[in-house]
Amino acid sequence: MKTKVLLPILMFTMSITDVNAQTQSSASKVPTQKETTSQVQIKDVKVDFRMKFVDEGKFVIDSINNYYVIPFVGISAHQLYMDQLARIASIYVSPDRVTEKVEDKAIVINAAESKLMSYLGVTGRTDIIVKYRIEMQFKDGKIRLNPPSISKVIKNISNAFSSGHSFEDVNLNNSLSAIEFNIPGFGKNIEEYFNFLFEKLIYGNGKQDDDW
Repeated sequence: MKTKVLLPILMFTMSITDVNAQTQSSASKVPTQKETTSQVQIKDVKVDFRMKFVDEGKFVIDSINNYYVIPFVGISAHQLYMDQLARIASIYVSPDRVTEKVEDKAIVINAAESKLMSYLGVTGRTDIIVKYRIEMQFKDGKIRLNPPSISKVIKNISNAFSSGHSFEDVNLNNSLSAIEFNIPGFGKNIEEYFNFLFEKLIYGNGKQDDDW
Protein backbone atom coordinates (compact mmCIF):
# COMPACT_ATOMS: atom_id res chain seq x y z
CA MET A 1 0.00 0.00 0.00
CA LYS A 2 2.77 2.43 0.88
CA THR A 3 4.40 1.89 -2.51
CA LYS A 4 1.18 2.62 -4.38
CA VAL A 5 0.69 5.90 -2.49
CA LEU A 6 4.27 7.12 -2.88
CA LEU A 7 4.53 6.41 -6.62
CA PRO A 8 1.96 9.04 -7.76
CA ILE A 9 3.49 11.57 -5.37
CA LEU A 10 6.98 10.88 -6.78
CA MET A 11 5.73 11.18 -10.38
CA PHE A 12 3.94 14.46 -9.53
CA THR A 13 7.14 15.86 -7.99
CA MET A 14 9.17 14.90 -11.07
CA SER A 15 6.57 16.53 -13.32
CA ILE A 16 6.83 19.82 -11.42
CA THR A 17 10.65 19.65 -11.66
CA ASP A 18 10.45 19.17 -15.47
CA VAL A 19 8.10 22.13 -15.86
CA ASN A 20 10.39 24.34 -13.75
CA ALA A 21 13.44 23.25 -15.78
CA GLN A 22 11.69 24.00 -19.07
CA THR A 23 10.51 27.38 -17.81
CA GLN A 24 14.00 28.34 -16.69
CA SER A 25 15.46 27.18 -20.00
CA SER A 26 12.93 29.21 -21.99
CA ALA A 27 13.48 32.26 -19.81
CA SER A 28 17.22 32.11 -20.41
CA LYS A 29 16.62 32.46 -24.18
CA VAL A 30 14.48 35.60 -23.87
CA PRO A 31 16.60 38.78 -24.13
CA THR A 32 16.46 41.20 -21.27
CA GLN A 33 14.65 44.51 -21.73
CA LYS A 34 18.01 46.27 -21.96
CA GLU A 35 19.24 43.94 -24.73
CA THR A 36 15.98 44.23 -26.70
CA THR A 37 15.96 48.02 -26.44
CA SER A 38 19.59 48.19 -27.54
CA GLN A 39 18.91 46.08 -30.65
CA VAL A 40 15.86 48.13 -31.60
CA GLN A 41 17.79 51.37 -31.21
CA ILE A 42 20.56 50.14 -33.51
CA LYS A 43 18.10 48.94 -36.17
CA ASP A 44 15.97 52.09 -36.01
CA VAL A 45 18.84 54.60 -36.22
CA LYS A 46 18.60 56.68 -39.37
CA VAL A 47 21.37 59.16 -39.92
CA ASP A 48 20.28 62.75 -40.41
CA PHE A 49 22.76 64.31 -42.82
CA ARG A 50 23.54 67.87 -41.76
CA MET A 51 27.04 68.63 -43.06
CA LYS A 52 28.26 72.21 -42.98
CA PHE A 53 30.34 73.84 -45.70
CA VAL A 54 33.18 75.83 -44.12
CA ASP A 55 36.39 77.66 -45.01
CA GLU A 56 38.58 76.45 -47.89
CA GLY A 57 35.73 74.52 -49.49
CA LYS A 58 35.58 71.73 -46.89
CA PHE A 59 32.67 70.02 -45.14
CA VAL A 60 32.44 69.41 -41.40
CA ILE A 61 30.26 66.64 -39.93
CA ASP A 62 31.28 66.91 -36.28
CA SER A 63 34.27 67.81 -34.15
CA ILE A 64 35.22 64.20 -33.27
CA ASN A 65 34.94 61.97 -36.36
CA ASN A 66 34.53 63.83 -39.58
CA TYR A 67 32.66 60.98 -41.27
CA TYR A 68 29.35 59.13 -40.97
CA VAL A 69 28.96 55.50 -39.87
CA ILE A 70 25.53 54.23 -40.96
CA PRO A 71 24.36 51.00 -39.25
CA PHE A 72 22.57 48.19 -41.13
CA VAL A 73 22.31 45.40 -38.58
CA GLY A 74 22.44 41.88 -40.01
CA ILE A 75 23.40 42.90 -43.56
CA SER A 76 26.73 41.73 -44.96
CA ALA A 77 29.37 44.00 -46.46
CA HIS A 78 28.81 42.30 -49.83
CA GLN A 79 25.07 43.03 -49.82
CA LEU A 80 25.60 46.65 -48.73
CA TYR A 81 28.18 47.06 -51.51
CA MET A 82 25.84 45.62 -54.16
CA ASP A 83 22.88 47.69 -52.94
CA GLN A 84 25.02 50.82 -53.13
CA LEU A 85 26.07 50.10 -56.71
CA ALA A 86 22.39 49.75 -57.63
CA ARG A 87 21.59 53.14 -56.05
CA ILE A 88 24.53 54.81 -57.81
CA ALA A 89 23.26 53.41 -61.12
CA SER A 90 19.86 54.99 -60.46
CA ILE A 91 21.40 58.42 -59.75
CA TYR A 92 24.16 58.79 -62.35
CA VAL A 93 23.75 58.52 -66.13
CA SER A 94 27.09 56.72 -66.59
CA PRO A 95 27.81 55.01 -63.24
CA ASP A 96 30.82 53.04 -64.52
CA ARG A 97 32.52 56.24 -65.64
CA VAL A 98 32.15 58.03 -62.30
CA THR A 99 33.05 55.16 -59.93
CA GLU A 100 36.18 53.39 -58.76
CA LYS A 101 35.52 50.12 -56.93
CA VAL A 102 37.23 47.67 -54.59
CA GLU A 103 34.80 44.75 -54.46
CA ASP A 104 32.92 44.50 -51.13
CA LYS A 105 35.33 47.04 -49.60
CA ALA A 106 34.99 50.53 -51.07
CA ILE A 107 33.41 52.74 -53.72
CA VAL A 108 34.73 56.14 -54.80
CA ILE A 109 32.56 58.52 -56.82
CA ASN A 110 34.25 61.18 -58.97
CA ALA A 111 31.54 63.26 -60.59
CA ALA A 112 30.30 66.76 -61.37
CA GLU A 113 27.08 68.69 -60.88
CA SER A 114 26.67 70.95 -63.90
CA LYS A 115 24.00 73.19 -62.41
CA LEU A 116 24.44 73.27 -58.67
CA MET A 117 22.86 76.72 -58.89
CA SER A 118 22.10 79.41 -61.47
CA TYR A 119 21.63 83.14 -61.23
CA LEU A 120 21.08 86.05 -63.59
CA GLY A 121 23.58 88.87 -63.92
CA VAL A 122 23.79 92.06 -65.92
CA THR A 123 25.37 90.39 -68.94
CA GLY A 124 23.64 87.00 -68.78
CA ARG A 125 23.11 83.83 -66.77
CA THR A 126 25.75 82.07 -64.67
CA ASP A 127 25.61 78.33 -63.93
CA ILE A 128 27.81 76.90 -61.19
CA ILE A 129 29.60 73.61 -61.96
CA VAL A 130 31.03 71.62 -59.04
CA LYS A 131 33.44 68.72 -59.41
CA TYR A 132 33.59 66.43 -56.37
CA ARG A 133 34.76 63.14 -54.87
CA ILE A 134 32.84 60.91 -52.41
CA GLU A 135 34.37 57.92 -50.63
CA MET A 136 32.46 55.10 -48.94
CA GLN A 137 33.71 51.95 -47.21
CA PHE A 138 31.87 48.75 -46.27
CA LYS A 139 31.96 46.31 -43.37
CA ASP A 140 29.37 43.78 -42.19
CA GLY A 141 26.50 45.78 -40.74
CA LYS A 142 27.74 49.29 -41.56
CA ILE A 143 28.82 51.83 -44.17
CA ARG A 144 31.36 54.59 -43.60
CA LEU A 145 30.68 57.71 -45.65
CA ASN A 146 33.30 60.45 -45.81
CA PRO A 147 32.36 64.09 -46.50
CA PRO A 148 32.59 65.16 -50.14
CA SER A 149 35.84 66.64 -51.36
CA ILE A 150 35.34 69.57 -53.75
CA SER A 151 38.06 69.56 -56.41
CA LYS A 152 36.83 72.47 -58.51
CA VAL A 153 34.11 75.09 -58.79
CA ILE A 154 33.55 76.66 -62.20
CA LYS A 155 31.37 79.55 -63.34
CA ASN A 156 29.77 78.91 -66.73
CA ILE A 157 28.75 82.38 -67.91
CA SER A 158 26.25 82.63 -70.77
CA ASN A 159 26.45 86.00 -72.52
CA ALA A 160 23.03 87.57 -72.99
CA PHE A 161 24.22 89.49 -76.06
CA SER A 162 25.75 86.56 -77.94
CA SER A 163 25.65 82.77 -78.09
CA GLY A 164 29.05 82.45 -76.44
CA HIS A 165 30.04 80.96 -73.08
CA SER A 166 32.96 81.73 -70.81
CA PHE A 167 34.31 79.60 -67.98
CA GLU A 168 35.90 80.93 -64.82
CA ASP A 169 37.50 78.84 -62.06
CA VAL A 170 36.69 79.77 -58.46
CA ASN A 171 39.60 79.61 -56.02
CA LEU A 172 38.50 77.41 -53.10
CA ASN A 173 41.58 78.32 -51.07
CA ASN A 174 39.77 81.48 -50.09
CA SER A 175 37.41 81.63 -47.12
CA LEU A 176 33.69 80.87 -47.36
CA SER A 177 32.92 84.59 -47.10
CA ALA A 178 34.98 85.27 -50.23
CA ILE A 179 33.18 82.49 -52.13
CA GLU A 180 29.83 83.84 -50.92
CA PHE A 181 30.80 87.29 -52.15
CA ASN A 182 31.56 86.00 -55.64
CA ILE A 183 28.66 83.49 -55.71
CA PRO A 184 25.74 84.65 -53.52
CA GLY A 185 24.13 81.74 -51.63
CA PHE A 186 26.79 79.21 -52.67
CA GLY A 187 27.39 77.84 -49.15
CA LYS A 188 23.72 77.12 -48.48
CA ASN A 189 23.14 75.59 -51.91
CA ILE A 190 26.10 73.25 -51.75
CA GLU A 191 25.14 72.09 -48.24
CA GLU A 192 21.59 71.30 -49.35
CA TYR A 193 22.79 69.53 -52.50
CA PHE A 194 25.23 67.13 -50.79
CA ASN A 195 23.08 66.43 -47.73
CA PHE A 196 20.25 65.46 -50.09
CA LEU A 197 22.63 63.42 -52.28
CA PHE A 198 23.90 61.48 -49.23
CA GLU A 199 20.31 60.78 -48.16
CA LYS A 200 19.52 59.41 -51.62
CA LEU A 201 22.73 57.37 -51.88
CA ILE A 202 22.25 55.65 -48.52
CA TYR A 203 18.48 55.37 -48.14
CA GLY A 204 17.16 55.86 -51.68
CA ASN A 205 13.47 56.66 -51.91
CA GLY A 206 12.47 54.43 -49.00
CA LYS A 207 9.59 52.05 -49.70
CA GLN A 208 9.22 53.41 -53.23
CA ASP A 209 12.43 51.54 -54.14
CA ASP A 210 10.71 48.23 -53.36
CA ASP A 211 7.27 49.00 -54.83
CA TRP A 212 7.65 47.97 -58.45
